[in-house]
Amino acid sequence: MKHLIFLTLLFFGFTSQGFGQWKGQFMTSRALAYGVHSKTLFASYGRVVRYDSNAGWQEADAGIGSQGIVTSFTSDGLYFFANQTLNGRNWNAYVTTDGGLSWSYVWDSPIASNGKYLFSGGDTGVYRSTDNGSTWHSVSCPATHAFGSFGSNILATTANGLWRSTDDGKSWTPTSYPLTLPTSFVVVGTTIFTAGVTWVSDVPEGPKGYALSTDSGATWQVENFPHYVTALSTDGKNLWAGTADSGVYISTDLGQHWRNVSDGLQNYLKVNAMTVFDTMMVVSSQRVGTQFYWEAFRPISEMVGTSGVSTPGLSSDSISVYPNPSASMITIASGAEPLEDVRILNILGETVLHEANNDLSLHLDISSLPPGTYFLEIQTAKGVVMRKVVRE
Repeated sequence: MKHLIFLTLLFFGFTSQGFGQWKGQFMTSRALAYGVHSKTLFASYGRVVRYDSNAGWQEADAGIGSQGIVTSFTSDGLYFFANQTLNGRNWNAYVTTDGGLSWSYVWDSPIASNGKYLFSGGDTGVYRSTDNGSTWHSVSCPATHAFGSFGSNILATTANGLWRSTDDGKSWTPTSYPLTLPTSFVVVGTTIFTAGVTWVSDVPEGPKGYALSTDSGATWQVENFPHYVTALSTDGKNLWAGTADSGVYISTDLGQHWRNVSDGLQNYLKVNAMTVFDTMMVVSSQRVGTQFYWEAFRPISEMVGTSGVSTPGLSSDSISVYPNPSASMITIASGAEPLEDVRILNILGETVLHEANNDLSLHLDISSLPPGTYFLEIQTAKGVVMRKVVRE
């Protein structure tokens, strides 16, 4: 109950006044997943709570078995599903048609939807339902634990790689995927963005960055990013990336430029879950290497900077990097705020050059670096901007 009281005060406190950063509070547990159905926000802390503007926060797991833990949600028209795992394996799925006030068992595996059909990723394979879960039929796809759906195009993360369907899940074929198999999928326009992290003893391993596809998942392009991406979210226009060690980034141009918007997260920079709810972004994060958690809300308009609300992060448009590519000298110029600190990172996120500064421009010699793609992390009084630079 203390948790629900806190969240009620937290959300109402945020919506009643403007602010320039994330607002949140220490939590004793992390959100495993968020889900949005109609005008209701759901959160799982192993069990489920719900929020709407009429009733505030309420416990919302009546009818959900207590043996497993809820790790994902799926919205499908009138139906909303809560998906359980047990000991790291697919377990049960439950459905509600009354906004989470009551749930009933529907199937023995997590449920996904493309808005037309339901899909289940059981341990023995993938099943499809055309009657809202009343009956299920096996399809030609290996067992999966994560789905991404984009109209008739569906992606499935399986033990045998990434599989793809272009006919509402009736038939499936494997597709070559260049990174750690994805667990997070979002679409902005016609571009699919995916990310995944392999955890070993709570330490991320494998390649950093994310991947994108502009042909419904047939081919993929790796987008180098100097951090592990743990979560992706979108409001249909802008893209957010939650990371394993540096908080939240936003891109307003399909990943061409990124800006760190972690003001107010303090040292809680490992993002566990995030979602868009109404006009807000909701994030569950924790202090890296600890069991201390933080839950916070922030207005989307403030991060995007489109509704007259002051944006604390420096706009990437005010930063110029030239020439780019370059074999020797580059100039970093700001038209707004002095450059306080500039780091050049390699694709592993390691600092290879560092320069403190207090001027509107900075000249850097990158001739000592091996040819390749690098990242500039540019610190000003208003935040951090990330830009790519190519050493020829």
